[in-house]
Amino acid sequence: MVLLGSQHMPGDFAINAELVELACLAEITQQPVLAFSSAAESGELRLGTGTPRFDVLSKAEDFLDTWGPGYFVHNKANPSRIHAIALGGGFVFLVDRKTSHFHWTKGKLPESALQATFQPRTMMRIGAAVRINVNCYIDEAACRKSSFCALEHLGTHEVFWELQERQAGFQGGQYFTGSLMQTWKKSPGTTLKQLKLQQHDSRLIEFLEQNWVLQVSFCTSVARRVSLRELVADLLPIFVNPLEEDVWRELFNSHHIVQAFTQGNPLGWLRNLSTALQSHVLNLVRTILGQLQHTGVDRRNTTLVIAWPQEGNIGRGLKVPCKAQTYWAQILSDAEDCATFAYVTWKCLETNQLKCRGSLRAWQNASKMLVTEMSPSRPEGQPVIVTNAATTNSPATVTTTATATTEWELEDKQTYYIKKLDTLLRVKVERPNSANNDVAHLVVAMMRMII
Repeated sequence: MVLLGSQHMPGDFAINAELVELACLAEITQQPVLAFSSAAESGELRLGTGTPRFDVLSKAEDFLDTWGPGYFVHNKANPSRIHAIALGGGFVFLVDRKTSHFHWTKGKLPESALQATFQPRTMMRIGAAVRINVNCYIDEAACRKSSFCALEHLGTHEVFWELQERQAGFQGGQYFTGSLMQTWKKSPGTTLKQLKLQQHDSRLIEFLEQNWVLQVSFCTSVARRVSLRELVADLLPIFVNPLEEDVWRELFNSHHIVQAFTQGNPLGWLRNLSTALQSHVLNLVRTILGQLQHTGVDRRNTTLVIAWPQEGNIGRGLKVPCKAQTYWAQILSDAEDCATFAYVTWKCLETNQLKCRGSLRAWQNASKMLVTEMSPSRPEGQPVIVTNAATTNSPATVTTTATATTEWELEDKQTYYIKKLDTLLRVKVERPNSANNDVAHLVVAMMRMII
């Protein structure tokens, strides 16, 4: 409602009357209140742009007269000073002396209110305890990057026990006895892989850049972490449905599907396809990930399962025992923050220690080295970015190598822990003395947790 007086059109001297919500005092009023303001001052007392809540500006003594009944909470040493105003089942107390900001809260007077005092004629601005500082600028991308190691996946959880049933019984006679029984159920954890594969097809493309793939070279048995996008690019032709060859030829020849996944922008490429072709590609990606969901370390942490799909036979692979030279694989078992899809590649992956074995070669049912990245899960201070790392094996130990680009590095003779769903892996650092070998070796041992 606008009161115009003698004016025909609203101007600077018009009075606006409207029902508005108060900030913290809304819990007292339980409904909107009628507020008057001039056109020039309309919205001046709002908490922020688009926030339909108002503060109340008043002297302490006037506020008590208007909003009472209530009373002042006086300072015992100096009764002329006030700690708070008791009113409406709560207390109004000073929050910020510089801005004369007050806040009303229901229930008991906070202990912090007893540290500050004010006078009955103090002008108070009563509003929410939390306010928006519009002068604060935060670079969200930079903050997220600096907090990367602290970010955790939502929806995953570890193994836990929950109480299902409780029974109590008593028996009397010559003797009186009692018994109490409880039934506990062990609930399996939800891994990162399970969480992501439950998402709709349209969300699959978003996490294809994650390095969740274990690519194992048939030639050298060296393994490395690569992105899901590279996995999909390698296996797309193998997983084509023979009944949909025409659609595949269109995607391959006209839309260059393999190049789109190889070059690293499948989402932008998908936007230029028809709805039917988009659905076909997403279904193909779903089929690949679904077929490889059971690869990686099995649930018993005893076998590394590696897919070796071929055209017409996509359901076979290799099972490597997680012992001796391949004991390192247990650090890649699925957990709340770890997912592994494993497959065999024909690329000859070499390191300084392991070279190409030539044309005559057979699978040795072991993977001797892993190239990956490492970083602490909860670092203090600045984040840690770690570049290439490798995990190798000797017959009795597992050795992991890492090169850090920040101050953090694996310390010699130190012990670190890698947590899985119901297992804790203990790794000890051993740095070689050889000048030609600057990598750090991690000797891995498993610690069973009682959960």
